[in-house]
Amino acid sequence: MTYHRLYRPALGLREALWEITTGQGVFYDKAAVGACVQLFRERRFVFELLRIKTSLSPRAPR
Repeated sequence: MTYHRLYRPALGLREALWEITTGQGVFYDKAAVGACVQLFRERRFVFELLRIKTSLSPRAPR
C-alpha cells in the first residue's frame, strides 16, 4: 500500500495504517493488523529502504 503500483499511486504510511485498521476483521486478520499497528506506532518501525532514502535526501537532518 505504501509503494506505487501501475494500477494505483502509493497511499503513504498514515493512509495505509488507516486502511488496515478500518478493515481489521473484515478484509485483514485482526491479530496481523494489531501486530502491524503496534510495530509502526508504538515501536517506531521504519522500513530500511525508507531510512536509506531519507538519509540521502538533501533535506534530511544529519
